[in-house]
Amino acid sequence: MTRTCHYIEYWIISFFLLIPFSAFSEDAEVKGTLFDASLKIPVEMATVRLSHLPDSTFISGTASDKDGLFKLSGLVPGKYFIHITYLGYQSVYKNIEIKALSDRVDLGRLVLYSADTQLKEAVVVGKQPGVMVNNDTLEYSPTAFRTTKNAVIEDLLKKLPGVEIDEEGKILVNGQEITQVMVDGKEFFGNDPKVATKNLPVDMIERLQVVEKKSDMEELTGIDDGNRQYIINLKVKRDKKRGVFGTALAGGGTQEKYEANALINKFSKETQLTVLGGSNNTNNMGFSDMLKGIPSQVAAQASQAARTGRGIMRTHMGGVNYADRYLDGKMKLNGNIFVANFNQDESRSLYRENFQTSGFNTLHRNQWNNNKSTQFRTNWKWEYQIDKKNRLYFRPNIVLGDGNRKEWADYRTLKGDTMLLDSSYVDYWAKEKNYYLQGTLSYGHNFDKRGRNFSVDISGTRSNTNIIIRLRTKVSI
Repeated sequence: MTRTCHYIEYWIISFFLLIPFSAFSEDAEVKGTLFDASLKIPVEMATVRLSHLPDSTFISGTASDKDGLFKLSGLVPGKYFIHITYLGYQSVYKNIEIKALSDRVDLGRLVLYSADTQLKEAVVVGKQPGVMVNNDTLEYSPTAFRTTKNAVIEDLLKKLPGVEIDEEGKILVNGQEITQVMVDGKEFFGNDPKVATKNLPVDMIERLQVVEKKSDMEELTGIDDGNRQYIINLKVKRDKKRGVFGTALAGGGTQEKYEANALINKFSKETQLTVLGGSNNTNNMGFSDMLKGIPSQVAAQASQAARTGRGIMRTHMGGVNYADRYLDGKMKLNGNIFVANFNQDESRSLYRENFQTSGFNTLHRNQWNNNKSTQFRTNWKWEYQIDKKNRLYFRPNIVLGDGNRKEWADYRTLKGDTMLLDSSYVDYWAKEKNYYLQGTLSYGHNFDKRGRNFSVDISGTRSNTNIIIRLRTKVSI
């Protein structure tokens, strides 16, 4: 039996002529003004953090402006507390409650008192804060959280407040899913955060930032199109931006378990080059499902098995990530190539006795399946600033995959433990090939009048999946 899923092809061309207009938010907001108690002057750059009650989940943060004013918007009904801090002042806490989206909570004038204490003798030991809010950026300092010498970014994330990693490996920061990891503001292996979090060492980064990233169209036009994403940006230590550095780890265990990986980086002011590779049989894929958007049964079943820990997964992978600037910074190129091969085996056996008034029946079931797949992915981002008013973006994305699945099962029911009542046999084999091609070309022009611009976005997608299935069954009663 052969089943072919024909490709789907579509092209979208969008034109926008954008003229500024006023928008009125219907979300609740909180504001206030900070003043020095003794000098009677505004306090600028004080940190204001809003957290949810009763679990203290961080919601939003900002800093006071030159007039001491701060404002937090985009809030929903609930109970919160505000924590205001500034070096040399006593911390301020305020509990607030927002009952409706239309609420505008004005805390008025908040007075900050000096925290000066006169000491006869003191030894001052500085400790870098673990978490800071810098405007719309949430920053974590890795040195404030204890990790092992060879820890990777995922190990650090598990220790950070407000960060969760769910059963599927998704990263959530204060409830927001992280869709990408960047290194010094440059994309790292596309939209697969796991490649970075499972392979990059903690030792190479100075700061871990959580930011809201603008879409390509918003960067072109300056107009919020509602397609922002939450991403992690890793700030690399200065001494790691010179020369070549890397890590290599290998280990073995009982039942012939092994895991090995290597990472080599060459960073400079503008250039980033990373080469990584790994092999293991510990169910650590080291990446997410690269066949997003393609109906790949083999990849989906193997990925689910790896997440749940079923069977034995052997994974081999390698990739290259590259980013650089050309023409005095007018042209930027950022992309990656990634190849992975995995082989997953799973065996199950069941023996069960069912007791009845007339005796008992025995059920025997043996099942085995194997999934093999090789995946290739490459995606790039090319940006060219033609002049001050014109800019081009081009994003090609290619995914190729093939795989096969084998499954065998044998069922038998016996009366007592000797007399055969019924039996069945299943032999399943499937082979698939697929590809996914996608590209987007964007152009933006800014007019002389501020806020007016023109943009065009052309995108196309082509995909195909071909599946060949062979099924043999036998039932005896």
